[in-house]
Amino acid sequence: MATYIVLSRFKPEGLKAIRQRPETIQELAQLVERQDGKVISQFGLLGKHDLATIVSLPDNEAAMRYVVEGMAAAGLSTQVLSAMDLSLFARLVGQTTETTGPYRWQISWWARLIRRALRPREVTRHVKEACRPFVVEGREQFEKVNGPCIVIGNHASHLDAFVVLESVPPQIRERLAFGSAADRWFLKGRPWRKSGW
Repeated sequence: MATYIVLSRFKPEGLKAIRQRPETIQELAQLVERQDGKVISQFGLLGKHDLATIVSLPDNEAAMRYVVEGMAAAGLSTQVLSAMDLSLFARLVGQTTETTGPYRWQISWWARLIRRALRPREVTRHVKEACRPFVVEGREQFEKVNGPCIVIGNHASHLDAFVVLESVPPQIRERLAFGSAADRWFLKGRPWRKSGW
């Protein structure tokens, strides 16, 4: 379970609903429970936001569902912030941010050739196992591309890059480069920092 701080502000219709039915605020907790979560604390605020709700939810998807389905229906505009305990925060802030790479060899002809040869075993297999069924819609839109383009995946896991790789047509796939978080993949001192994919 992850912890989130949800800052909310009543829209005019939401404020009207609260005045007519004050129990609406308590009903917000039921929205969290429907997402298999729990309200840890809730506070009324004076200032830019009206409510601060600290919730425990299974993942980011549940947090977004809570906001989109629930809070919007309750007449609130919301901002969701991920939260972590202070010891973890202190450890992360204390880490080095110095990065290494990416490396020149990663875009060399021989590295591209090796990746192409290994793709069925190292990429395609995992996508087929995880994505059942694997359906790609709109691939024909790439036929209109006659220059550089940016392909953006809806980030749900580290498998996203592999899914994007399998989704695009070969002429895009062969020249596709991934922008990845340097602090995750190229952080100095991390053992996997020389990853070639």
